[in-house]
Amino acid sequence: MDINNNINKFWLAGKFDLIERLMQKSGKTNCKILEIGAADCDNWKILKKYGEVTFYDSDRRMLEFAPVGSIPVIGSAEKLPFEDNSFDLILIFGLLEHLDDEHAALKEIRRVSKNNGCCIFYVPAFQFMYSNHDEAIGHKRRYGYNEFSDILKNYMNIDFISFSNFFLFIPVLLFRILDRNKKAKTNYFKSPDLLNNILGKIMVLDNIITTKYRAPPFGVSIVGIGTIQKTCESPGDDNNE
Repeated sequence: MDINNNINKFWLAGKFDLIERLMQKSGKTNCKILEIGAADCDNWKILKKYGEVTFYDSDRRMLEFAPVGSIPVIGSAEKLPFEDNSFDLILIFGLLEHLDDEHAALKEIRRVSKNNGCCIFYVPAFQFMYSNHDEAIGHKRRYGYNEFSDILKNYMNIDFISFSNFFLFIPVLLFRILDRNKKAKTNYFKSPDLLNNILGKIMVLDNIITTKYRAPPFGVSIVGIGTIQKTCESPGDDNNE
């Protein structure tokens, strides 16, 4: 479970800024929101502005962090305990790479989404970047751009998809390569305020370019928005012919 004081401040600030921009880009307001893989519920301050928020995680420690006004639920992402057509927007920010069966989770996400519901997604990019850091934080895999797009198309229409964190791609790549043969551990570190401020501004600029224009064909992560349309011709429906 990611706890704020274990993560670089600039990375958290960049994440919050990116989620805010993606929520705005989705156009959803006054809606029922589900975040799967909510961890310490730190996206509350953003999500609460857009509607009723349900936080969902497999780790019971999430209950310690769930803020008053939210709806905390514990369970597996591959078997969601919600009725069909329950949510207008589903946020999966750093979820699928932790699962043994991401297809089961995406099928469940499709089931509990309302027709024309929105899914905001974020996953780590490029399997060749897989390192001890990934292993330490429980990643099963990283994704290629085309590979991930093809997976998503089975469950939703992709409205927007892009690499992100492209400004930091080269330094992160070098860091992961140099760290590859060491004992599994995270790459999180305490950075001084000046460095946090500089890197935070870089990440905000990265987010602006990513959400407005799309990033170059590389980045540390892949991010985007999909629409889940439920008709007999839609991707992922069991009654397709």
